[in-house]
Amino acid sequence: MLARSVQLAVIVMVLGSLLAPVAAEDEKSAWEKLKEGDWALYKSEPTPGMLTETKWTVTKVEGRKVTYEMHTTMTMNGNPLGEPTTMVNTVDLDEQKDKDAKAPERSKVGEESIEINDRKVACVIFSMTNEVAGQKYVTKIWESGDVPFGIVKSELNGKSTQNLVDWGNKS
Repeated sequence: MLARSVQLAVIVMVLGSLLAPVAAEDEKSAWEKLKEGDWALYKSEPTPGMLTETKWTVTKVEGRKVTYEMHTTMTMNGNPLGEPTTMVNTVDLDEQKDKDAKAPERSKVGEESIEINDRKVACVIFSMTNEVAGQKYVTKIWESGDVPFGIVKSELNGKSTQNLVDWGNKS
């Protein structure tokens, strides 16, 4: 149980450090392109039989500040596991650049096109290594400027932690 808690903490830490994906000098990052109503739906299976669905939805964009909700539902073997939760977060993209500079170093390890709902998404794959409580964690993130929030897929030590299953805009 402690190992699972540490793994989930590492996942949250890693994704938090990747809030504003890197963009080429001449293009905007996925976060800079966000508009009110943009959403992305992710699924993950943290343990066998447990399914987590998290929908990220932009509720407000004011200058370079983005406010979004993360609505999460969990099931175990098809049965609801607790009540759905909603977290509201605000990211100042200028402040995020300072945090990104202090985050563990990421390395580009490749590119891949992933098909999601008959739509091809061109991704850049990044890898980073962290150590927590003496345990080494290798994270791989597939990112694309073509989807809200930029995150398409993530892995921790070779195991899938999050997958984009759909995205769009409420308008």
